[in-house]
Amino acid sequence: MRKKSIIKDAVREISFNKKRFILLVLIITFGVGLYVGFNMAPLSMEKSAKNYYKENNLMDLKISSTTLFTQSDYGVIKEIENTKGVMMVKTVDAKATTGNDVFLVKAIGINKNKNENNDDYINRLILTSGTYPTTVNEGLVEESFLDKGGLKIGDLITLKIDNEEDLKAKKIKIVGTVKNVYYSSKDRDTATNQNQKNEYFVYLDERNFETNYYNEIYITINNKEKLDTYSSEYKDFINAYEQKVKDNLTPIINERHANMKTSLENTISSLENNLNSYYTLTLPEEYLNESIKQASDNLSEAKKALTNLGEPEIYTESRYETPSFYGYKLEAETINNISKVYPLVVLLIVALISAIWIAEIIQKEKVQIAMLRASGYDMASIFFKYLLYAILSSMLGCLIGGLIFYKAIPFIISLCYSTFYDIPNLTMELKWNDVLFASSFIIVVNFLTCIILFLQSITKTPAELMNQKKHTNKKNKLLKGINNLWKKLNFSNKLAFKNIFHYKIKTILSVILITCSSAFVLSTIVLHDKISSIAKNQYENIFKYDMLVSFETPNNETYESVLEEVNQNGQVEDGLIINKSVIEINKEKVYLIVPRNNEKLNDYVSLKDKDNNKIITLGDDGVIISEKLAKLLNKKENDSIKLMMPNKKESKVKISKITKNYVDHYVYLSPGLYKSLTGEDASFNTILVNTKKDSNEKIVSSELSQLDNVKSVTTKSNEKENYENKISGFKNVTLMLITFSGGLFVLVLIFIINNSIKRHSKEIIAFKTLGFYDKEITNYVFKENLVLIIIGTLIGLAFGSILTHYVIKGCEINTFMLDHNIGFLNYFISLLLIFVLLIILMVLVDYKIKKTKITNSAKIINSM
Repeated sequence: MRKKSIIKDAVREISFNKKRFILLVLIITFGVGLYVGFNMAPLSMEKSAKNYYKENNLMDLKISSTTLFTQSDYGVIKEIENTKGVMMVKTVDAKATTGNDVFLVKAIGINKNKNENNDDYINRLILTSGTYPTTVNEGLVEESFLDKGGLKIGDLITLKIDNEEDLKAKKIKIVGTVKNVYYSSKDRDTATNQNQKNEYFVYLDERNFETNYYNEIYITINNKEKLDTYSSEYKDFINAYEQKVKDNLTPIINERHANMKTSLENTISSLENNLNSYYTLTLPEEYLNESIKQASDNLSEAKKALTNLGEPEIYTESRYETPSFYGYKLEAETINNISKVYPLVVLLIVALISAIWIAEIIQKEKVQIAMLRASGYDMASIFFKYLLYAILSSMLGCLIGGLIFYKAIPFIISLCYSTFYDIPNLTMELKWNDVLFASSFIIVVNFLTCIILFLQSITKTPAELMNQKKHTNKKNKLLKGINNLWKKLNFSNKLAFKNIFHYKIKTILSVILITCSSAFVLSTIVLHDKISSIAKNQYENIFKYDMLVSFETPNNETYESVLEEVNQNGQVEDGLIINKSVIEINKEKVYLIVPRNNEKLNDYVSLKDKDNNKIITLGDDGVIISEKLAKLLNKKENDSIKLMMPNKKESKVKISKITKNYVDHYVYLSPGLYKSLTGEDASFNTILVNTKKDSNEKIVSSELSQLDNVKSVTTKSNEKENYENKISGFKNVTLMLITFSGGLFVLVLIFIINNSIKRHSKEIIAFKTLGFYDKEITNYVFKENLVLIIIGTLIGLAFGSILTHYVIKGCEINTFMLDHNIGFLNYFISLLLIFVLLIILMVLVDYKIKKTKITNSAKIINSM
């Protein structure tokens, strides 16, 4: 019977104070929702990606080769154990011109059989508008290509390729737009024999390709259904299968390469004989000169083809190495690292708010507790009443927060990344263990709060509880001991400081709340600033050049002529010839840079010591490597690393210096050291170009791209824009975090100030009765809280600095590095945001005090 009465009393308490209960539930909903949502987000991202790739049959392995493939290779691969599907694809690198714009594109043949039930239809296309091509002069493009080029369906583009005979039709009519699951991110693969990324993809009818050779083979395998394709077990499974493919194809590729080499050598020999025969003929001089020129050109082309043939190589790319698949996994890991910090901070803040709230209720209802005890209720029953209140609010808030935010947060984060990744289907399911943990944590904190307060109450009799004595002067000894300061304080200041020292526990808890929330604000602002400044730090502070010109020459002796042609452009200041190649160190993709002139390198790339920012120079005593690469390899200056050179020769070299770098990994090697390591001169393939100040970047880029030996031109501004697009999703997430941190800070301040107003409601009404102005009363209420806010904010900024370093370290991935220094501007913006929020809240407090009604002053004064 008594237990029923206690429950009724608890329910009545909630019904009489619905607004207070609802506000507590909303606060718990917000905190638990963030905790559950952020914990769910990385799992949702991974699962959504895997489902999307499964639905559209993303390849498990891609194979390419220097000698290309024939239709007969299809049967060889099909015979390999565990092979499921095989799709052979024809591709060609091209320049697409649309009016004055030139884009580096990859033309891809469309599979003849687009039946989704066919295992050989891999990396399936998703037609978003229009129709598939029906003739060789029709094609599909990405929607972003239409936007960038200002085009629409029905417009024409012109494809320019090195060998005009590779395509039947060069003018292509756009008949539709398409998505490709393999290219579901904007991080593109590298064009063949170039160091530049393809900007877009164009899909053509396979009949347009004037060749029987295939450039790429996509493969799916059996018996992987039970494996997580992001797991190490899947990697091992793919690696084992990959070795089988290489073992079966290598003899075929070697034989084909030998036949192609023999054929080219025979062609060269025949052309040389023909050329020599012209000198023995007695023909008209004009005809003879034209014939000799034509024969010489044909001979040069044949020799160039033999040089480009190189050595037989088989290149593989597994699913987990593709930019879209692996990149999205890294983004999910970054969100997972954030979820280990911020949601826990929010959960702690919400738990403290809930505990303070329960404590306020118990402190306020001491008379009711005394009356219940005097009526014969034991402390356990009374304790159950307030614990029930805490449990109901916690469970209800956790349930609502979990059910709403487990979908809301992953959805918002997926929208943040939609600017770079195209993963349309979002898969979400609620993790009840997260909800259970959050609710248990809050309930335990509330339970401990109730225990502490009730232990204090047990030592007092009901009469002592009901006799709420006024504060004695003993409690103000600390204040009165500072006589000079105390005398200078006005009346409202004395009251404010008296309250701070009187409510010690609540003061400490309030400071803790403000500390945590202000630290949250600072860390999110700093994180956003550091993410936003990556591209600027790399492409403005590190890279000084304006353009990258990729070129191709028959031999090293002609690179000077290419540089001379580039320098003849009136808007070009100067250029530096380099070799830019991609090597691998410990499975990390690394750019190897070999400048022709060491002394001029710092005019184009700023090499600064990672510790003191001093300019460092490249010498022949060792290599300079980027800072992030050194951290991944756990190397320092004067240590040694192994480099796999472009000629496939492995060399051990000393690290002379470690340079600051923010994007990707770089190794800088002098031409002298390169020759001593490889026994041959570096083969240069790129020019770093500095343009004049008033030059038109677009015009210069277009003019240089038209030069004979130039393969492609990439502007630094375009590189910067591409990278900013790449990290735009993460930047959007940090903006979302700033919004949440600001909202949480406001919530904390509202809670603290609202409690302060309720605690001093009798005093406020008394002041109104005595004729105090509303502004004077507002100042009185706000001064007490302002002191707490200032103390908590200052401690919070210090704590936020530590929190920020931990968060930044967790958010870094292998391919980029963040600046860990927190600048004065970061602190200033944080304080400015907090100040603005305070002003807004002060206006709201003033409004609430104005609404407070004056009641019977005699009753108020008697009850105080």
